[in-house]
Amino acid sequence: MNSVATDAPARHAGTRIFWLVVALSTVVAVVSQAIGPFQLKVWRSQIGLLPIIYAVIIAAVLSIQRFRPLPVAAQRTSAALVAPTIAVFMARLGLLIGPEIETLGKSSAALLLQEVGHVFGSVIFCLPVAVVLLGLGRASVGATYSIDREPMIGIVAERFGADSPEYRGALGTYVVGTVFGAILAALLASVLGSLGVFSPHALAIGSAVGSTSMMLGAVGALSATFPDQAHQIFAYSAAASAVTSLTATYAAAFLALPLTRRLYPLWTKVAARLGRSGTAVEPLPAAGLRRPAEATGESTPLSMRETATALGVFGLVMLVVQLVAVHKLTLAMIGGMVLLLAIAFGSVLVGRYVRWLPYIVVTMAVATLISAPFFPLAHQILALVADIDLVALGVPVLALVGLSLGRDARALLSSGWKLVLVAVTVVIASFVCATAVAEFSIHFLSL
Repeated sequence: MNSVATDAPARHAGTRIFWLVVALSTVVAVVSQAIGPFQLKVWRSQIGLLPIIYAVIIAAVLSIQRFRPLPVAAQRTSAALVAPTIAVFMARLGLLIGPEIETLGKSSAALLLQEVGHVFGSVIFCLPVAVVLLGLGRASVGATYSIDREPMIGIVAERFGADSPEYRGALGTYVVGTVFGAILAALLASVLGSLGVFSPHALAIGSAVGSTSMMLGAVGALSATFPDQAHQIFAYSAAASAVTSLTATYAAAFLALPLTRRLYPLWTKVAARLGRSGTAVEPLPAAGLRRPAEATGESTPLSMRETATALGVFGLVMLVVQLVAVHKLTLAMIGGMVLLLAIAFGSVLVGRYVRWLPYIVVTMAVATLISAPFFPLAHQILALVADIDLVALGVPVLALVGLSLGRDARALLSSGWKLVLVAVTVVIASFVCATAVAEFSIHFLSL
């Protein structure tokens, strides 16, 4: 009886926190969308300032400011809500793959080889910077072996321990990517796109760095730079993201991390000759991979009931943002939103019980199949979502990302400027090298 009485206030507090997050994210998303996009000309390039960037910045300020701090519980709730809401965005993105499936098939080599670019960029280019130029020692291994999203953090925690220098390095890259990743990816895509260094399709493939928020920022900028190719850009990035979801964890565990460890002693010798600090790499424990949540001690994900509630509420929020973005709200758009919510919920449900299969992959697969030309209802499905603006769907998601950054910002400040510099270098190198590999593959290896 006492337990029930004790749980009631906790549930009430949790409900208040949830609605606080909903209210803040809605206001931030609506304001960001209302401001609209701007193009800044800097030298020969143009930098696109987009609602998705405003949303991250405004929400992050609300989360970090000291005048009336956002409760830590609200930051955690915001972080927990990102996964189900981003599935809605990915469902809409996946519906763009089906109609372009024949075109994408011609670029299959570029899609499959992108991970080589990610590994080459982060390990080959960034490890010597971290070890030799900045003298980060063993933290360099964790910081540069990948772009360090959640699964990669889990790999490092499992193999080196959560108190190791390698883990602190990985966490630094993760935090920087979380705080600045979407903005950095958007600016980088905008600059490279306007300079004409790479084709829009290669940039779209390169944007799939393993972080959906970074990919969202990049494709938003690319669609603004190349509006006439927006649908193909979205399709290429969606397909590349699906491939990354399937391969990134295994490539990181069995290719990138062993390669980083093998190269680390070489660069420590160079660092020692130059008077930099660095220690020998310790042997890896002979242990298998665990799920990221087990390795990092992350909070328990939302229950399926909470997921359904969150999707229902944020489905309404997304419709409000759509109204601001496209200045209309039709029955077809409402039906399309219901379809996207159903795909998102079903994918999360499958991912919950089929533990080895990322829910994002399920989302992409289902959306691709039902929008492909061979599916009987493909035309009707595409008609439902035709007026739903893809980038506007991501604005509430990135508002949630921004609201969750209070904790990460404090960790970022404790990481030191060297680790921040390395993390930014990793993001840039991974993006650019994957794009370069995609460009080469499209021109020379296309079917």
